[in-house]
Amino acid sequence: MSFLTTTTEVKTKTTLSPNITKAQALSLLHNDTGMLDLNPSKITYTLLPPSTSTQFYSSVPAAHKPPTIPGDISTLPVYHVTEHQGTSSSGENEVQGGHWKGSWIKRFVPNELTYQTSVQHTADGMISITHAPMGVQSVTTWIVRDPVAEGQGCVLEKSGKVWSNRALMGFIKGGLQGSYEKLAADFVRALEKTVVDEQEQKRKASNTEEAKADGEKKVEEEKKVGEGATGVEVETVS
Repeated sequence: MSFLTTTTEVKTKTTLSPNITKAQALSLLHNDTGMLDLNPSKITYTLLPPSTSTQFYSSVPAAHKPPTIPGDISTLPVYHVTEHQGTSSSGENEVQGGHWKGSWIKRFVPNELTYQTSVQHTADGMISITHAPMGVQSVTTWIVRDPVAEGQGCVLEKSGKVWSNRALMGFIKGGLQGSYEKLAADFVRALEKTVVDEQEQKRKASNTEEAKADGEKKVEEEKKVGEGATGVEVETVS
């Protein structure tokens, strides 16, 4: 690593609700579009051709290159992302919703920010790698740990490592921890909503099946009543 380049690392740890399973957490982490949509300042994202992956990973740290996960490098998706650099109605800098970014980007990219990001799905989480303007690079690792005790929830661990030139690092460090904490909180909110939606869908499906079963039972009972009436002799009195 060049003397002009330096790194910084941040970590967050969140205990999930006991009603959220590890499989549910991994399902969202492995949903690329769902994760990209957590960024409030995103304008658009586009999946780039497989040939982009080879060039993208040529500058990725060895520890995060294939065979970090099985499969050919071209199977690792790379997205081109465009964001706006505005503020929300409350005046809060929307860029804080990012991951590798802090308040520094607002100083140097006044309008639109474009960058490339790639995602690797792992057995216990996900790795997100980003190439940003001005030589800034980051690796964000998400890991879902099993509950430490019965009745407790899974633990979501999120760590990030950012590389940049020394001149920028002071600005990056300023808001990086808060940025990571916000993204972790946004992920948990999205995950909880997903779990609630799944439960509601199951409830509706169950109600539909029960109603269907009740309807079939009623038809069968009416059929039996009709069959019984067929054998009844009716005496006509004149």
